[in-house]
Amino acid sequence: MKKLKKIDKSIKILLSGKIKVDGKSKLSLEPFIHDSVENAVVSRLDAIISKEDVVIDSSCACRTDVTTNMTTVWRLTELLSLIDDPNNQTIVMPVVNKKNAISVFDMYETSVLGSLLRTSTLTSIYKKIKASWVSLNENDKTNFTNVMYIPNIVVFLNDSTGKILKNPYQVNLLLVVTPSLKLMNETGEKVSADYASKRIICDVFDSAIKCGAKNIVLSPFSHKVLSDDPYNTSKLWHEVCGAQRTRENIKNVSFAVNDDNLYVVFLKSDSAKNPEDINAKLTM
Repeated sequence: MKKLKKIDKSIKILLSGKIKVDGKSKLSLEPFIHDSVENAVVSRLDAIISKEDVVIDSSCACRTDVTTNMTTVWRLTELLSLIDDPNNQTIVMPVVNKKNAISVFDMYETSVLGSLLRTSTLTSIYKKIKASWVSLNENDKTNFTNVMYIPNIVVFLNDSTGKILKNPYQVNLLLVVTPSLKLMNETGEKVSADYASKRIICDVFDSAIKCGAKNIVLSPFSHKVLSDDPYNTSKLWHEVCGAQRTRENIKNVSFAVNDDNLYVVFLKSDSAKNPEDINAKLTM
């Protein structure tokens, strides 16, 4: 019932097209929605016109900050309120199997996307680009990775209370959809979990770099393939974070780890190439 009320309130605000800022002046959402739609990327990863190699700034060049935050996956959006500048953060969601690419957009789900659909302009944006996304993924049995990047999503509701935020903020969303494990191998044979993990992690960073995302927030164990071997997965994340291409193009990576044991495993990974850059903070 509470979730229904939040959804009704969100839809009502989106239909009105305006929100109150600081309880006084009204802010139109339409320009933000239009900007998001105009700059959205719905494409195969290999076909994206790359925005990589954009200079971050001289002081950050070749320096990627890796922060481990203790929080649950579905409260990932709330974590943003604790980050210094949520306006520049990109929430990254890896999805394995293109059959799931469309169904993850469910307002009733306890998930990152469910929360954003209930609390932000994502609902209106997704409706406008849904046909392109469905066309890209429906019946796609190729070995390609598909990407949806939506910038400047305005979050205006608190998902826990259903109240309008005093200070609405913007985030970007990056959905990285890889083929099923069977289709990852061009011969049609099912690949190993290790191969799949490497493919997912490398495609996540490749997508972020090509879309020009500089500060990314993600869950390192958000898919079964990744959570089956947390030790190896942790090493792979740290390895790719420390790669030269990542450090030249990504400014900050925040990992949301929702389990105490996994948090320790991730934090203590032996393969971190730059352990001095790894910070940990218990936020929730």
